[in-house]
Amino acid sequence: MNYFDDISFVHVSEALLAKDSDFDNVGNEWGFGIMTGEGCVKKRGLDPSIQLKMPFLYLVYPGNHSGWQSVNGATRHNRWFVVRGPRAERMVQAMMPFRKEGTPVIYLDNYQDLILIHRRMKHLYQCSIPSRSYQLARYAEEFIATIYDLLNMKGKDLPIFRYISNLVEKLSLHPEYSCDFYRMAKENHVSYDYFRRCFKEYTGLTIREFMNRKRLEYALRLLENSSGSSIKEITDQCGFPRQAEFARFIKLHTGMTPSEIRKHPRADA
Repeated sequence: MNYFDDISFVHVSEALLAKDSDFDNVGNEWGFGIMTGEGCVKKRGLDPSIQLKMPFLYLVYPGNHSGWQSVNGATRHNRWFVVRGPRAERMVQAMMPFRKEGTPVIYLDNYQDLILIHRRMKHLYQCSIPSRSYQLARYAEEFIATIYDLLNMKGKDLPIFRYISNLVEKLSLHPEYSCDFYRMAKENHVSYDYFRRCFKEYTGLTIREFMNRKRLEYALRLLENSSGSSIKEITDQCGFPRQAEFARFIKLHTGMTPSEIRKHPRADA
């Protein structure tokens, strides 16, 4: 049996709604949904007094009566996909322990990555290309992996975060170093995309933003405090292959040339 034969997509869709009277039904299969918006919603089959604050991830499973209703006209953006097959069931069951007690809801710190995956799912589902249907199953697995990442990132106690913590410390001290982040990801047995996500989650910056900030701080310190060094020497110290490239970098981020910065150092330098 083909690895992808034990999961099949029933529907991938989304709806932007703001109605108190109508429930949007997302099916009676296995699946996941992302509910975003300001305010609260109610869930069919739950105590009517229970109001769930958006945003949240929710689970879909047989008998779960997957219908939602806005509270006080709150606008809800509901994105979901439902699937069949034993692997689909295992995926949803694996998330059960993380639910908010008495509900099918899981609260996470961030939903952007899940929304992007759902967007790719929906596009592929609507294109309906049989030869690429296996990609939907891969997206489903990526969706689950991202949920686990987001759940684990709360504590930031994964080996990859410990590695990034040490890396950030080294790069803060030596921003001139040239790093092969693809190799680092491979050595940590993760994809480069996952490595980048973890780096941004830890630092709040992309790898490029972090490196540019640290290099700029280092370059400004040298320009303002190393009067005995030439700009060419500082270029080498900062890890730039050419002085013209260094000058463009400084100009882009400060609006001044290296020579101008040297002549007019900051008061707090």
